[in-house]
Amino acid sequence: MNVNGASERHIVGRPGAIPAPSKAARRGGGSRCPGSTYIDEGCGPFQRGLASGLFELERLTENPMKLAIALGGVFAVGMIAGGLWTEFVQAQAPPYLTRQVLREDLNNLPGQEVLVFESTWQPGFRLPLHTHPNGHEITFVIDGEQTFEIEGVGTKVVKAGEAIYTPPNTPHFGRNATDKISRTVVIRIKDKDKPIMVETRKDGS
Repeated sequence: MNVNGASERHIVGRPGAIPAPSKAARRGGGSRCPGSTYIDEGCGPFQRGLASGLFELERLTENPMKLAIALGGVFAVGMIAGGLWTEFVQAQAPPYLTRQVLREDLNNLPGQEVLVFESTWQPGFRLPLHTHPNGHEITFVIDGEQTFEIEGVGTKVVKAGEAIYTPPNTPHFGRNATDKISRTVVIRIKDKDKPIMVETRKDGS
C-alpha cells in the first residue's frame, strides 16, 4: 500500500516482485489474476483476456503442428482482409481525381500559358471525347497504364515511364482499361483566353 492508500503493483522479475502463479495455478484459477505480468489484488476483463490468450498460446506451443495451422490461418485471414480493404478503399475513392499544380504565363510567347496537372484514375474510368482549343497536351504516365483514343492516330497504350502528345483541336479521350489505379502528369500549353477542354461528339459538334 502506498502513501495514498492505493494498491501497489509489482512487475514480475524485478526486485520485490511477487512470484507469478504456476502453469497449473493459471489453468485452475487462483486468488490472483492468472497469466498477468502484473500481480494485483483484482482481476479485470483485460487480465482475464490476457490470461486466456497466454493459456491458448501455451497449449498450441505444446503441439507444433497445431501452432503452424493456427498461424497459417491467421496469415490467410490477414491476406483476405487486406485485399477486401483495398477493394473497399478503391470503391470509396472518386473515379477520377485531378489537381492543378502549376499555371504560369509564358512571357516569350505572348498570350500563351502553361498548365500542369496530376491525375489519379480508378480502374475502368474514362474521360468523355473532348478537344483542347489551340492547346498542346503532353501526358506522362507515372504509375500503371493508360489507353488513349486519338482521332487520326488510333489507339495508343502508354505505360509507366512513357508519354504521349496530343495536338491542338484533336478529338480524343483517355481511359484506364486495367484493374489497377493509374496516375498521370499532364502538361498543357494553350491560349490564355481559351478553355482548357471542350467536350465533343463523334460528328465533331
